[in-house]
Amino acid sequence: MSPTEFEILENAFADVEALEGEARAAYLARFAQNHPELVDELGALMAADDAPESELTAMVSQSIAEAARDQPDPWIGRQIGSWTISARLGQGGMGAVFKAHRGDGEYDQTAALKVINLRNMNARTIARFLTERQILANLRHPNIARLIDGGTEHGDLPYLVMEYIAGERIDRHCDERQLGVSARLQLFRKVCDTVDFAHRHLVVHRDIKPSNILIDENGEPQLLDFGIAKLLEPEEQEGAPQQTTEAAQALTPEYASPEQVRGEPVTIASDIYALGVLLYRLLSGCSPYGEAGKSAYELQTAILDRDPSRPSAALSSMDTVAHDGLPDAIASQRGLTAAELRTRLKGDLDNIVLKCLQKDPERRYASARDLERDVERYLHDQPVTAGGDDLAYRARKFAKRNRGPLIAASLAVLGLVGLVSFYTARLADERDRAELEAMRSREVADFLVGIFDSADPAAAPGETVTAQMLLDAGVADVDAIVDPAIRGALLRAMGQSYGALGQYDQATDLLDRSIALFREPGNGTRLDLARSLSARATVYNELDRFEERHADAEEAVALARASYPEGDGRLAPYLGDLASAKSDIFDQEGAMATWNEAIAVQRGAGTYGDSLTSDMLGDLAVAYDNAGRYEESIATGKEALRLSDETLGRLDANGIIILNNLALVHYRMGLFDEGVEFARDALSRALQFWPGDHPQIPGIRMNVGLADTRLGNFAEAETQYDLAAEELLAAEGAGSVAYGWFLYMRGAHDIRIGRADEVRRLSQEGMAIARAVLDEDSELFLMHRMMEAVAERDLGNAARSETILRDLLAKRELLRAADQAALDLYLGQALTDLGEFAEAARLLESAFAAFEERSGPDSVSILSPLNARSQLERARGNPQAAVTLAARAERIADQSLPEGNWLIATVRGEHGRALAEAGRTAQGLQRMRSARADLVRAFGTSDSRVRELDAAIAAAGG
Repeated sequence: MSPTEFEILENAFADVEALEGEARAAYLARFAQNHPELVDELGALMAADDAPESELTAMVSQSIAEAARDQPDPWIGRQIGSWTISARLGQGGMGAVFKAHRGDGEYDQTAALKVINLRNMNARTIARFLTERQILANLRHPNIARLIDGGTEHGDLPYLVMEYIAGERIDRHCDERQLGVSARLQLFRKVCDTVDFAHRHLVVHRDIKPSNILIDENGEPQLLDFGIAKLLEPEEQEGAPQQTTEAAQALTPEYASPEQVRGEPVTIASDIYALGVLLYRLLSGCSPYGEAGKSAYELQTAILDRDPSRPSAALSSMDTVAHDGLPDAIASQRGLTAAELRTRLKGDLDNIVLKCLQKDPERRYASARDLERDVERYLHDQPVTAGGDDLAYRARKFAKRNRGPLIAASLAVLGLVGLVSFYTARLADERDRAELEAMRSREVADFLVGIFDSADPAAAPGETVTAQMLLDAGVADVDAIVDPAIRGALLRAMGQSYGALGQYDQATDLLDRSIALFREPGNGTRLDLARSLSARATVYNELDRFEERHADAEEAVALARASYPEGDGRLAPYLGDLASAKSDIFDQEGAMATWNEAIAVQRGAGTYGDSLTSDMLGDLAVAYDNAGRYEESIATGKEALRLSDETLGRLDANGIIILNNLALVHYRMGLFDEGVEFARDALSRALQFWPGDHPQIPGIRMNVGLADTRLGNFAEAETQYDLAAEELLAAEGAGSVAYGWFLYMRGAHDIRIGRADEVRRLSQEGMAIARAVLDEDSELFLMHRMMEAVAERDLGNAARSETILRDLLAKRELLRAADQAALDLYLGQALTDLGEFAEAARLLESAFAAFEERSGPDSVSILSPLNARSQLERARGNPQAAVTLAARAERIADQSLPEGNWLIATVRGEHGRALAEAGRTAQGLQRMRSARADLVRAFGTSDSRVRELDAAIAAAGG
């Protein structure tokens, strides 16, 4: 058998395998007429048709593989135009695709070259091939492989040359990297955007499938193979029936729409269907049509006649014996258990996929853009169009994604509507259910009518009807509700609304009344009382009434435990609230234990992985940070970030806050190079998510600047500080507390780069703000006062620095623990300068112990107290003790910071001075000179640290 005959046979078997009945018979008749010499070989391949599918597949695969091994590929090495073929990449629709290299010597380039299969060489297929070439020429999009070249070889063989994509198919890319659901959805959105671009340029792809979507080295999807694409322009419609028939032979059955299977004209709805099949597989790892290995007839029947199961049910429907362990393996590729994956897919994602897979094209998404937008809505916890329009569904979505005044004010109305069905369902076993339902429906309906009547704009001409007006009207009428259970729930809903509006007195009053009602026997269940207690605890938190918040949260948990079965996932939110309350009363161990219990409950109940889990893990990470358990904080924070990105998407406030916290924990460990990457990611997301004047953005900028300063990236740091200043001045004003804290952060930067005069000015400005807006006992005032003392010492005024710091000692308890340690450090340094060595030693040892306990024995954070203790030992004549301390500091700095960093230079210079004073002059001079060179590069020759080293080098005889 010749290579050409083998290619004809291979293609013929692939075609005939996809056909049944009369279509197969007609194809075989045409094949026998055109290739009589190959009829027996094709018959041998088909002879196993009556064998089980797995045996047939194995036999055919083996036959083709053996034939391929025996025959060289005739295309390899062939010259087509300016291109030399080096490898076969695959067979697709209209032709074969090869890897090729530019062969004319003009320049090096690798590309994908496509030619028509020999069996397709007729006028119509050549015309369609040329149409594909024109389609690609017109489609210029970053996610569509671009056309590079094209022509006709030897006058009769059309070819086209496309951009070569060195990537892997989208499903394998996702599985091999164990991408979570949200990451898969983000990739799918880009595919939808690309398909929509083609549609808007009047092109239907008609063969969307994983092998035609490659993920390139930049993680971007690339849409390939427009070989059976269809133009939608009117003049292209005349030959549609014939083109459709040819295309039907080339399409991939598993991804074909019902209208494609029937051979009907296709529209963009066919691509929407294929996108649905693709999304089904990316999410569930399964086909919408069940088991693999179906015959062509069975597959066509499923596409035409059977509604696909929901993606969330696909894993459950697998036979437990035949697929032992497969559901868990599929789920693990998405970072979840099988139960967690089913929970994640249930609801909106099920609905989105099934809307794509509607048999009737009119019921699918109208465009790929509409599909992409629905996926985006899901990622941002907004109602999806595939999720139905019922009020309860939209209310739940609204509540989940909003945390500001709008949410509670609106739910004060939306929540009332659901109360009738809730309380009716609760009494389903009561004999008088119908009568009770009618009564309660009338009560709530009358209540709502009264609210809206009283807030009618006609009753208050010229006024805008606000949520506040609705709430006020509801409070006036709520006592008319006869049923105490409904009245208590209404009071709770309105109390929560007032709380979200910041009107805490009204909120507390309404919640007190709700709780009082539910404490009376017969007025609702224990859960009614638990919900109201939980709502009041939230308001107490805003009022800083932490002990009362804790008491309410604790009672709510006890009531929930008594109401739900052990391990019920609905207990988790109550436990999360209690953990937060414990944290606020400084019971960090209790808080961490309670958060861990809540997370364990979620795991046991199969609800682990939702946005609540992310919230609790984020809080737990902060608690670990506060307890100095940094490694656990980082691990927990990373898990919280992963879940947040999956459930809420990358552009959500929750993930931004988690990233910022991760940066700060790394800073506390002295890992500035790692921490700044989290801070930069947080800033990038924040700038996309929030408007430019959002108050969170400047704070994140300053955290980026903080790390850049420590890493010696002074210009980058100052850029961030300057931008933060502009944003804060525009949003908050020069007299705001937020701007006062900016001045402190900028001062911390300036003190490190030797601008003590500027720091003194910034501190005085910051203290003026604190006096005007707060008082002299405020944290803002005290921190600026401490920074002023540091600046005075750097300016040579050690006595002035001591006076300021001793004044601060009287208010020591108003400072955080870390700042108390900093106060000891700064006063110890001032006393060292003044020769008060005994007190200086006590303070510096205390500061060092506090820093080491908080950050660990090898953290960059302990460099300053180590350096200060070395300077003290030198000052009081103990240079060998200074050498020991300075050597430890230099070792830590060398291990933790990039070579040439200014912090390394600072501790290396101190080590050199200690060595020189201990009689090891040569070693001391070597270190001092090395340190001086790095400090000059960072700060210039006029910096005080450089001048001090110059004096020390001269004193050592250098």
